[in-house]
Order: sequence, then structure tokens, then C-alpha cells
Amino acid sequence: MHAATTFPNQYRSLEECAAPFAPTGGAAHAAGLRLLSAETAVVECPFHGEWLADGGDAAAAAARFVPTTRTWSNSTFVTGATSTGIAQAEADAMVDEMFARYTARVALAPEEHAMDYVHSYLHASKGD
Repeated sequence: MHAATTFPNQYRSLEECAAPFAPTGGAAHAAGLRLLSAETAVVECPFHGEWLADGGDAAAAAARFVPTTRTWSNSTFVTGATSTGIAQAEADAMVDEMFARYTARVALAPEEHAMDYVHSYLHASKGD
């Protein structure tokens, strides 16, 4: 099952994000959009910040943090299981158990679990 579970992601550089706005060959530029600015910034994990602010309630931190990881990964884990022949109900139960275990692990050491993000911010306008 583990070998059948993959996370296909592509992380783009700021240059790749801005490429559609290039005067030569850029689809966004051809549609009349002009890139005014482009930058990246680190967005600190809000769940980790909440944990620090709420006095360190580890169980509450885990209960808030784990669902955000589950939103983008649950279907990948279930699909990995079902693609190897595991029945849907069993795959769902396995993933539920995995996330319950992860929640317990986060509750033991919330300071070790955070997801900071790097966001790209593009500011564009229509027209020249």
C-alpha cells in the first residue's frame, strides 16, 4: 500500500509563477494582463501560533492542526490503499486510524509539528 501512495506536487519558483505575464509568449500578457509586482513570503503555521497563544493546550493544538493536513492528504492515502485491492470501507478505517494516531503524536509534542508555507503573491492589472 505504501508504494501505491504518491503525492504528485509541483512547487513553482517565482519566475515560473510570473512566466504567463511575459511580453513574449505569456498567455496572461496576451490576454491583456500586466504583472505589476511579484513576491514570495513565508506564512507561519497559524495552528502553531494558536498553540503558543492559548497557553499550550496540546490536545487542542493537535485537534486543530491535524485536520488541515488531512484536507489535502486523506484522499491520497485512501486511493493508495484501494489501488492495492483494499476495500473502500477498510481503507477509510485505516486512514481514520492513521490520523487518530497522528493526532495523538502531535498532542505529545505540538512544538514539533507545524506547516509554514511559502506563498507567491502576484499583483496584475488589465491593460497597459
